[in-house]
Order: sequence, then structure tokens, then C-alpha cells
Amino acid sequence: MISLASKAKCTGCAACADSCPKNCIEMKYDNEGFLFPSRDTQKCVECHMCERSCPIVTDKKVERTEPQAAYAAKHLQKEVCGKSSSGGAFAALAKVVLEQNGVVFAAGMDSDFHVYHSRAATLEELKPLLRAKYLQSNMTGIYRQIKEALETGVPVLFVGTPCQARSVKLYFGDATNLYTGEFICHGVPSQAVFAEHIRHVEKKTKARVKKYDFHTKRLSWRRNTIHIQLDNGKNLDTNSYNNPFLYGFFKNKILRRSCYDCQMRTVERTSDIVLADFWEIREVDKRYDDYDGVSMIIVYTERGKKLLKSSEKYMKCNEVSLDDVISCKKNLKPRSYSMAGREAFMRDYMTKGYEYAQKKHLEPAAYKKPLKYLKDSILVLLRKK
Repeated sequence: MISLASKAKCTGCAACADSCPKNCIEMKYDNEGFLFPSRDTQKCVECHMCERSCPIVTDKKVERTEPQAAYAAKHLQKEVCGKSSSGGAFAALAKVVLEQNGVVFAAGMDSDFHVYHSRAATLEELKPLLRAKYLQSNMTGIYRQIKEALETGVPVLFVGTPCQARSVKLYFGDATNLYTGEFICHGVPSQAVFAEHIRHVEKKTKARVKKYDFHTKRLSWRRNTIHIQLDNGKNLDTNSYNNPFLYGFFKNKILRRSCYDCQMRTVERTSDIVLADFWEIREVDKRYDDYDGVSMIIVYTERGKKLLKSSEKYMKCNEVSLDDVISCKKNLKPRSYSMAGREAFMRDYMTKGYEYAQKKHLEPAAYKKPLKYLKDSILVLLRKK
């Protein structure tokens, strides 16, 4: 009998679906907007490959390692930095792999605002994979694509959430040409709620949303602004703390169930490199503060160290205190989130609809950060003079 992870623990990594030799597992969205495996019992031959590939139920474990060093990093090309969410570290690491005729796998967003992991073999193909997407990517088919790339012997870079990176490491073991990266993750919000949010914006503006940027630098990296482009030519730039969807994300009201007690929220990690926005750079080392964006890089393995060293021709890296980095990043330490807000929101969303649930639970007024926002706004204006 096949026994996959429960809905409370399943991370939606899709390793079970890709491992199935009979293609009898499909990743489907549930009514809350999260991907879960759906198994066709008529096609299933109970080979148990899906169980062996599932990080939750398998007996195999992926080794976790302690961090070696931490860095503040910024891409040397201002244009690349501007197209990235923080300092452009991912772009630099990816370029090194592409220069070696390798391939990169990371998350991109399609025209319907669904997020999928995609393959990039050129700098042009890499462009849609830059910038943060505050949604969980669909990994269906990616393990098979990674396998094909690894078998050719070219270097492969995979970057995703910590649980996705763990699944890739479990799936491929210690493949010598595989580099894995992950970002420090707060959790993944509902795709269905995001779709409702898009419809709400379109209803309010009487225009279609053409582009949604979760973190624009149009004003400044530190302004933490969402940019929405409409088909009537207008643009909406909103502070993320005043955006209903981001409010629900920050306040843990719309996350996947497994995120509330995430087993990957530790200092020890399974990837070669960990990436993050270095919002706290002022607290760690003011010399490297930058309004165009700064990336945090934490190296965990010799393989990660080698990749970082190769990428230094494209970005400036300054070593910072590892202890300070661990101290300032809450999600590098074990902690759980309360599910009370989530249960209340989802209950009203399911029974009374999104408009009611947003008004009642995703009202961001109480979550404004006026002093911080005002301080950064003044500094941005002074910087432009």
C-alpha cells in the first residue's frame, strides 16, 4: 500500500510525481490553492518509487551541514542589479554555470501569474528567473529535466525553497556536477488567494493586470514596493505593508500548512549555498549598505565555496560576521508559526468568499510601518539630490 506525506506535512515538492515510472501521480491544486499529489490507483503498480523520493516518508536522509562563511554581495553591473530583487547574487552564480555550457533551474512566472520552475541554458532564458516570486513554484517535470542535464556531464545549478532543494538533493544524491542553492524562506502563500487578489485589483481598477512585481526598485530597494502594471497604461506602486496579499503573507494567514512547522527552518542546511535579501546589512556592517540592493550569501560546502569564488568576477563579495547573520535572520533558527490566523481566514474564504475574507482578515492598516517607511523615503530623496 502506498503511503505518501499527509496534507499537514507535504511540501508540494513534486518529487513523487516525477519519480513515478507509470506517470500515475499528478500535482493538483486543492481548494485552498496548494499543490498536492493525486494518484491514479488504476495505473499504480505499487513500485514504491514515490515513497522513496519523498523527503517526508523515506528512510533516506539528506545530510545537513553547518555554515562556513557569510558574505554581503552586489553584482558589478548596475543594470543586472536593477533587474534583481536584491544584489544580483543569483544572476552572478547562474552566469558562471551558463558560461560552462551548464543549465540553471529556478522559478519563473507565466502570463497567468502561475509560478513554475524552468530551465535556462542562456542569459536570455535566465531573465524571467530573476527577481523574487512570493508563491510556491510547480516543480512537475523538473527532476526529469535535471536528470537529463546531469547525464550529459554539464554543470547544473538548482535554486529553490529549502524544501525543494532538499528534495533535489535526496533525488540525485551527491551528483558531482550538481550545485544546489536555496533562499531563506518565510513560507509559501496560496496560489488561489493570489489569483483572487489579482481579480480584486482588476475589478477595482477596471483594467487587466499585465505585470506583477513583488519587489520593485523603481523608487529604492529599501522602499519595499510592489509594482503592478495595468493594460490601460497605468502603474500601481504600493508599499508592500499596505498590500492585502503581502499582508496575509507577512502575518502568516495564507501559507501552506507545512510551513507553520517547517523542518527546514534551522541553521544547518542541505544546500551548497543559501541566498537572501540582506535587509539587515545596516545592523551587520554599515560599510556595505546600498540603496540599490545587497544580497546575503551563506556558504555551506566546498562546492558552494568553489562556485562563489568563480562568480566573484561578476560581483563584489565582502565577508561579514556569520554570527551576526545567524542572529539577524529569524528563519535560520527553529520556530513555528501560529495557525490561528490561517484557520480563521481560510474558513471565511471557503464559506463567504474572497472579498469578505480579505476585508475581514487581510486589512493591512494595522501593519503599517510609518516611521521606517518615512525614514527610508527621506534617505532616498537625499540620495537623489
